[in-house]
Amino acid sequence: LWITSLKGRVWRAIDTDKDGLEDQLNVGVHELAAPYGLQANAEYLDVVNKYALLRMFDVDKDGHYEKVQTIAAGWGHTADYHDWTVGLVTDGEGGYFITTACQQDDRSQAAAHLRGRVLHLVPRKPTIENPYLFDVTTYTQGHRFPMGLARNASGQLYVSDNQGNYNPYNEINHVIQGKHFGFINKLERVSEQRPPLTAPAIDMPHPWTRSVNGICFLETPVKVRNSLGRNVFGPFEGHMVGCEYDTRRLIRMSFQKVGQTMQGVA
Repeated sequence: LWITSLKGRVWRAIDTDKDGLEDQLNVGVHELAAPYGLQANAEYLDVVNKYALLRMFDVDKDGHYEKVQTIAAGWGHTADYHDWTVGLVTDGEGGYFITTACQQDDRSQAAAHLRGRVLHLVPRKPTIENPYLFDVTTYTQGHRFPMGLARNASGQLYVSDNQGNYNPYNEINHVIQGKHFGFINKLERVSEQRPPLTAPAIDMPHPWTRSVNGICFLETPVKVRNSLGRNVFGPFEGHMVGCEYDTRRLIRMSFQKVGQTMQGVA
């Protein structure tokens, strides 16, 4: 089990006595800029932090990842604490999805670039001029603080968002490429025109929930299902769980497609 920390560390939790419970924490990586998600592989760790997607290698297999490669970058950022980049979710085809927090302060156009979005990192062949392994493309826009991102077994992508800026709801949005979910970055507020609003799949009123952030799906892994001959989550199989920040609760959600629209309940 790997755990990221906003203080800049990536922890590895180890089950030393093989009883099924992790009982030891080791720091694999130090001093990153607000790492907010990772994907662990046999040979490396991909860790997204504020300014880039980094690939970490433990060359001498001592548990510390001393070699770092930048494999994707290009979104704007500042020293502001809220300039998070969140993920890291695979697209099933070798790429990733990440999110960037909005731009609601005074900053340059460069620092505001690609803020408040779900970004698609698409695999590319590196060159001398551009050594990165992924192109960064906009997938959806209009997100305020999209702090949770999850893709289920059927390939549907969802993102959470927080209340604020005259929005009294915590949102779970069904991510559809090209859509806009309502938040306008400060530098984009140049006229009264607004892009078409895509409604959330679930609106949870504040303060019944406060800042639903990380999300995941309750889905039995194929190997476990084949071994047991059943799903392990019973009637909740396929439902979503959201981590509620302020009051330390878990919120369970389920979805249903009505016509062409995904909607749900919490």
